[in-house]
Amino acid sequence: MRQSHRRIPEERGIQTDRRRCDQTALRLDHRRKEFLEALRDRRTLFILIVLPILLYPMLVTLISRLQESQEAEQKAKASRVALWANCLLI
Repeated sequence: MRQSHRRIPEERGIQTDRRRCDQTALRLDHRRKEFLEALRDRRTLFILIVLPILLYPMLVTLISRLQESQEAEQKAKASRVALWANCLLI
């Protein structure tokens, strides 16, 4: 008798699921190691945590002051208004 080269769908599905689980576990393990390594590095912690805490409030303050100065400059500037009327009164 000749054997078929076809796999049983259930077996193929189980093998694929096992492979996916193994790959997912490896990815999670690698990510965990990278995360722990990043936590050990002081420069990385500074860039991720301290710098944004200092930088964002300074940027917000700078932008709001710039906007206020632009508004004050606009108010101080005299505006010219011209009206043209071309109508006939009967």
